[in-house]
Amino acid sequence: MPARDLPFPAILFALLLATGASLLAATQLPAGPRGFAIAALSLIKAGLVVLGFMRLHRASPVLTIALIGYAAVLSTLAGLRIAIAG
Repeated sequence: MPARDLPFPAILFALLLATGASLLAATQLPAGPRGFAIAALSLIKAGLVVLGFMRLHRASPVLTIALIGYAAVLSTLAGLRIAIAG
């Protein structure tokens, strides 16, 4: 079974585990390995998000476009908030 054919719940569960591991690394690891661990886990999470969106796009292209638009709006608002806060 190719990686892109993973069931959607398995992708979400792996994303949840990678997020938890990233949070744990941020709080428990010393400064040196912390950056590498967070970067590696972020790369894994990005890959899982791409796989998830590929899977979702096959099931519902309209929902995929709506979720990408929603994420873009949230990212823009978060960036504006950070820019305004200084």
